[in-house]
Amino acid sequence: MFSFESLNVEFKQEYVPDIRKEVMAFANTDGGTVYVGVRKDGSVAGVEDPDGVMLQIVGSLKDALAPDVMPFVKVDTVSIDEKQVIEIVVTTGTSRPYYLREKGLKPSGVYVRKGSSTQPLSEEGIREMIRENSARSYELSRSLNQELTFTTLEAEMAKRSIEFGPAQMRTLKLTGEDGLYTNLALLLSDQCETSTKVALFQGTDRAVFRERKEFTGSILKQLDDIYSFIDFLNKTKATFSGLHRTDTRDYPEEAVREALLNSIVHRDYAISGSNLINMYDDRLEFVSMGGLVPSIELESIFIGVSQPRNPQLAGVFYRMQLIESYGTGIGKIERAYANAVVHPSYETAKGVFRVTLPNMNELPSDADTDRDTGRGHQLYHTVQYTNGGLVRGHAKFHSDWTERIYGGGGTYEKRGGERSYAGYYDAASDAAGKYGDYKNYMSDASSVNEKRRRGQDLYMQDASLKKEGKQGNQAVHEKFGEYSGVTAEYISVVESQKKQILKYAASRDSISRKEIQDLLGIGTTKAWRVIRDLCDSGELVQVGSGRKIAYKKK
Repeated sequence: MFSFESLNVEFKQEYVPDIRKEVMAFANTDGGTVYVGVRKDGSVAGVEDPDGVMLQIVGSLKDALAPDVMPFVKVDTVSIDEKQVIEIVVTTGTSRPYYLREKGLKPSGVYVRKGSSTQPLSEEGIREMIRENSARSYELSRSLNQELTFTTLEAEMAKRSIEFGPAQMRTLKLTGEDGLYTNLALLLSDQCETSTKVALFQGTDRAVFRERKEFTGSILKQLDDIYSFIDFLNKTKATFSGLHRTDTRDYPEEAVREALLNSIVHRDYAISGSNLINMYDDRLEFVSMGGLVPSIELESIFIGVSQPRNPQLAGVFYRMQLIESYGTGIGKIERAYANAVVHPSYETAKGVFRVTLPNMNELPSDADTDRDTGRGHQLYHTVQYTNGGLVRGHAKFHSDWTERIYGGGGTYEKRGGERSYAGYYDAASDAAGKYGDYKNYMSDASSVNEKRRRGQDLYMQDASLKKEGKQGNQAVHEKFGEYSGVTAEYISVVESQKKQILKYAASRDSISRKEIQDLLGIGTTKAWRVIRDLCDSGELVQVGSGRKIAYKKK
């Protein structure tokens, strides 16, 4: 006589198909034993044909349950009260959740043990069990949806003459060792549950929506549809120099492509929610869920380090020639903006990563131009030495502010005579009276005095320009040709700022990116450009890795 049923014990008077549910529940929970031939009250009824019943049980478990649960099940005959009873001993499985093949990974197909009863597991409970009991990444875990189709994937593979069948699906990890579809397969299938939302705003803030769209389906379909949508809105601006026409798109096509691929390949698909793409008049933002991989910091991506969150997905994209190799995307984006006045920015926060592409054709307004010209003209005067000799900062002023307003390239005549160096110089002269109205700049006397001191320092550093009158002015104009070909981000780091960084690094043995930001009062993106510039010139050298990256004076 047995005691009552419990968390780990189940009685069955005779063989019934529901035995498979009991076995599955024990395998999904803490294990247990099913006795066939014992009544619910614990009395022993026995089994007349134990061998035949055992064959039924084993066959039913093999055919009905997935993945294979038999390594964790032992079926045997025991004698109790002189009667034959079937004993099914079940241990906790390692490939949970186990489920009924005919039902799939849904509440009607997955059961667990709760008290002395067997109950269906909720959909959220199934997801949690997959996460808890799988050391695999999201993309290699079993998909809850096993009814998948691959119309888009098959078409894209056919375009590239890539064979695609069951063997290739196993190689690409779309199916696991158990033959079931993985989450990677779900992402590439027509039934993909993740979407991307694109919002088009009027102006430069989020006050007014112009249009919003949500892209669904296979992430390959989303990739193609989103790029086409952005490409349609990516306007082209034509400029002329004589008979020569130059077309410039708002956003470089390669930069858009790489930012979009980055947002899809590197997002965390275990997090619910959609990727976001926001388009304003002056910028295009790509916001992907998940942020950076925990072992990677922002500075790492600027030196070409990449640890893909979804290596199998990246592998599929590589095979389809959508990406070339890991860690090249940011470099391509930067190169696309190499000769532009404006530059991309990269930001990370908890669970989010954002890439912002500025509009290359969005020139400053007239007010902005007047303000910048006035500020530049004031700097022109404050970097003069008291005896009237001009300094190298004069050349830097012309190069810097001309690039900021009219674009880089070294030869400004290509953008039209009115935007030539001479034209700009005349404009700056005309604006001499305007800069006095720039009160926010001029009212800060200490700022002006500081600039004067910096100008004097620069003057003393460059003896070749220690000349007076027209001779000194001619020297500056000669120097201008040398400095105009230097990119804006280099020019913006004046010598006094470099000296600050190097002095700080020498006094404390090293300096971090955050310390440079705090020291100069600049943002993250600008700090990376400063670091890159000083490393390229050999004045700083990188030490450490990961979170401990710092820079020493060479």
